[in-house]
Amino acid sequence: MKKMIAFAAIFFLFHSHLAWTQQSDLRASSNPVVMALSQPAAGVVPRLVRFSGVVKDWRGKAATGVVGLTCSLYELPEGGSPLWVEAETVKLDEQGRYTGLLGATFPDGLPLDLFTAGKALWLGVQPQLPAGAEQPRVPLVGGKPAASSGGAIPATLFGMDLINKSNWPTVSIGALGKGTMTLWPYVERTKGVFDWRNLDAWVNEAQSHGLSYLFSPAKVPPWAAADPSSCAPTYTGSSVIGCTSTVTNIQDWDDYVTALVTRYKGKIQIYELWNEPNNYFTGTMANFVTLTTRMYNIIRSIDHGALILSPSGSDSFMDNYFAAGGPTGVDGVSLHFYYATPEKVINYVNSMKQIAAKHGLASKPLWNTEGSWGTASLTSDAQVAAVARFYLLQWSNGVSRFYWHAWDGATWGALWDATNGPHPAAVAYQQVYHWMVGATMTSPCSVDTRSTWTCGLSRPGGYQAQAIWNTASTLSYTRPSKFTVYADLAGHTFKITGRSVMIGPKPILLQTSAR
Repeated sequence: MKKMIAFAAIFFLFHSHLAWTQQSDLRASSNPVVMALSQPAAGVVPRLVRFSGVVKDWRGKAATGVVGLTCSLYELPEGGSPLWVEAETVKLDEQGRYTGLLGATFPDGLPLDLFTAGKALWLGVQPQLPAGAEQPRVPLVGGKPAASSGGAIPATLFGMDLINKSNWPTVSIGALGKGTMTLWPYVERTKGVFDWRNLDAWVNEAQSHGLSYLFSPAKVPPWAAADPSSCAPTYTGSSVIGCTSTVTNIQDWDDYVTALVTRYKGKIQIYELWNEPNNYFTGTMANFVTLTTRMYNIIRSIDHGALILSPSGSDSFMDNYFAAGGPTGVDGVSLHFYYATPEKVINYVNSMKQIAAKHGLASKPLWNTEGSWGTASLTSDAQVAAVARFYLLQWSNGVSRFYWHAWDGATWGALWDATNGPHPAAVAYQQVYHWMVGATMTSPCSVDTRSTWTCGLSRPGGYQAQAIWNTASTLSYTRPSKFTVYADLAGHTFKITGRSVMIGPKPILLQTSAR
């Protein structure tokens, strides 16, 4: 562990699917494996890669015992000879979960030259079991997190927020966002008495699906609040009171954060330093810098593998925050936005990029930890169009992860409800996930004078694709001759028989071949 701490202070998360069969004992599992590529300080290369997952038997029950894995790094997503191979053994817990560390069986960790060239690397994992084949490889990028618009698009781009963890999504998701009723006012209603049951349940839910979990604080309990007038129910009708002021005694905050990070070390992988402080903090900026800096330092001192994001404040708030001394050692810059028109995200992302650069954070990835069309009243077709355009445009413009808010969000970007089940927009979400994950965006999304947007994608083996839509009207588009089929957001694929296709607000995917 000393070596991992010395070489890698923070982690960036990836996902793949680890699945194999052992005659009748193990079944192909749909549980993604959480990968972590260490992102070291400048001038230092990563030496350990942490990965974890869940193994279930053919009945869907958690497997137990010990499993051997052969882990290989390649230059290619398919084929080729491995650059490096390591065999290690992992122990499954009572829920079938395990964690491994690539490089841990070697005295010096991973070879230095693997990451110094800055080339894309691919990790393949093969179980040391009868009929255990190497699983689809996971994209890694040497020496830095896989960046938007460069390298294969990871499943972790597709994060999801839930209101009720019982309403688990029927679509593919790559990361679980912050849960409800998990904040300090819920956990420590009386000073020194902690009730972690609800947060435990959210963290366990993420782990049971092999997903990372994001935690973001907001509000303080009334007994700790410096300004009682800032206290109100945490939501309409709630019996729990939360306050937007700073704390009377900073030690109360330190004690809470220490208890939180100690309990969930290695289980909460991502901490955002505050949720929308421009809406949920009414103390002074100096107060806020103190709270978040102390949280940052406590996390760093206890959980060296945790990834820390900046608060998700508005662009102007974050400009003032960093100018006032907010910690710039964060691993990523967090933002939120809710727009009925997805193309508006571009200006906001650019504004956040400028602020990040102004304060020395230009190299840090941007994460949208909460967003959708929000409470805007959109038709079903407009929602379908918005989902795809949100994900395409954010990846194209440098957003590394986007947590949709929310799967079961009622009036907030809902993709599902208990009466109707998944909405057409949920189907569209799954389709754009299929379009993007594992592909490389070879040309960023751009618009022409007719309001036609195009984004280029490719995959190994010569596959090429172009996502295309028009925000102004429905019109005929003369396709490049290499594209012979197209897919729509309802999951249908069509052969192109003429020179043109019809395009409109809902993106379609022109392809050289069907997938």
